[in-house]
Amino acid sequence: MSDPHLPTTDADALLAQADALHDDDPPRALEMLRIVDIAALAPARLGRLSFLLDHVIGEKFGLWEEATARLRAIVACAGADVTPLILRHAAIAAQLAGDAALTRDWTQALAASADAPLNKARALVALGAVQFCTNRLSAGAAGRQALQAMAPVLELLDAPGNGLDTAFGAVANNLASDLLERPLDDLAQADLREALARAAALAQRCWDGAGTWLNRERARYLSAMAANALGRGDAGAAHARAGLALLDESMSTTASASTAPSWSSSSRRACGWPASPAAPTPWRARRASASRGWTVGCRIGTRATRRWRRITGVDVLARSPPRAACPPDNNHAVILREVAG
Repeated sequence: MSDPHLPTTDADALLAQADALHDDDPPRALEMLRIVDIAALAPARLGRLSFLLDHVIGEKFGLWEEATARLRAIVACAGADVTPLILRHAAIAAQLAGDAALTRDWTQALAASADAPLNKARALVALGAVQFCTNRLSAGAAGRQALQAMAPVLELLDAPGNGLDTAFGAVANNLASDLLERPLDDLAQADLREALARAAALAQRCWDGAGTWLNRERARYLSAMAANALGRGDAGAAHARAGLALLDESMSTTASASTAPSWSSSSRRACGWPASPAAPTPWRARRASASRGWTVGCRIGTRATRRWRRITGVDVLARSPPRAACPPDNNHAVILREVAG
């Protein structure tokens, strides 16, 4: 007889399907997320589900009370093993649902689980709440609310300890990515421009200090895209070169490892690397006209790909990972090499 408490393939597979199509087909993803059996999920998947509940049920459909109810079930299911990631998304959902008591309780639990000051956890939840709401606001309102939420963060980051710094990097990255995906005319709005610049800088500061090399490369990519969107070409090129250096360093490390990388030959060539991981080869990228300027949304996906292709005429890989992931066989290397010149 099977153990009913063990994770089932069906629950994990359903979550994976919802994750794969949540941006292209939100209504279908919503249906799937509503029927995922939380108790049957592998524990490692609960964090991803918590994000999708906020991103799809809350952000895309405005059903924050429903998202909060599902997150309450996740917190209960995780029990003593509940992670800061789950608690962050739970507290954000509760705040946007208007449940002050749950917001307080989950924010306190977040601070305790991350060994971070309570005011730092509160600032993270407030910034996350703004990030999930910017797409429903005008350019000016989105910029002003983002600036207000970021105002206390730098002082908090200067305090001893780096608890929640990686999470701040993730939230700031996603906030800047959302601002980049707004209509191009919105980038002329002063408050939004300032918010975009500060969010990109915040993500880079947090991930440079507390992130993995993937986080650091993603931060450089984001900074390059933000600088170019703001008309700061020299700064964009500098960030792009720094991002490429991180990718090159990772490739060198991987090539010397005992296990060969699993990236496909076509993906490696599209990123400017040889089909064999032995050594990098010179890149020959088709240059877009500098006079047209380069603007692209930082969230790697179909919209960002289309925007990049429309403005520059440069094609990139069709397969795109979610914005939280940043492996070296994606669009980043292609675009970074164009921006770096």
